[in-house]
Amino acid sequence: AGLIIMSDLLLVYKFPLEGAFRHGFFQTISFMTCTGFVSENYAIWSSFSILILLLLMAIGGSAGSTSGGIKVVRIVLLWRMIPVELRKIVHQRGIIPVRLNENGVKEDLLHRVLAFIILFIIILLTAVLLLLFMGVDPKAAVFGSVSCMSNVGPGLGSVYSNFSSLPMVAKWIFSALMLIGRLEIFTLFILFTSAFWRQR
Repeated sequence: AGLIIMSDLLLVYKFPLEGAFRHGFFQTISFMTCTGFVSENYAIWSSFSILILLLLMAIGGSAGSTSGGIKVVRIVLLWRMIPVELRKIVHQRGIIPVRLNENGVKEDLLHRVLAFIILFIIILLTAVLLLLFMGVDPKAAVFGSVSCMSNVGPGLGSVYSNFSSLPMVAKWIFSALMLIGRLEIFTLFILFTSAFWRQR
């Protein structure tokens, strides 16, 4: 991702090699690890580079880190599930495990990963639609939602520098996204299940 953004800055914006390398990799690392620092006004970059940064924000860091987002290991498992499911269609009686570090991954863990990613997307889309309904500009709605859900910080559009210009209800939505993202969705949602309280 750093090389792709660096190439975009070199070819499209004619950055010097050192500047393209520094800003491309700094923003990539900052957004993916949820550090939130910026070294350059990325808002004026091409939509291509901005989309890559948005995807990196949603993916987040590694499984053991305190970064937000979906996490790399879930994306890797999802990516490895696709060819396995295609092979299962061809070999319907075959037992073909999804492997991670040469170990088979249990089916229930794969189901949890899928459920997490689907919930992440549903919550994001719901928030974006609510924000658009309130009149928040599309860039701010999308970038701000991903930023808050992944606990990154930087935004785009009217939330590029801060969120102060937004209506109060929009700020509450972004605050809820930050809480849901920080607590990893299931941790928060399990509080609203009757099964959790019956075990107490």
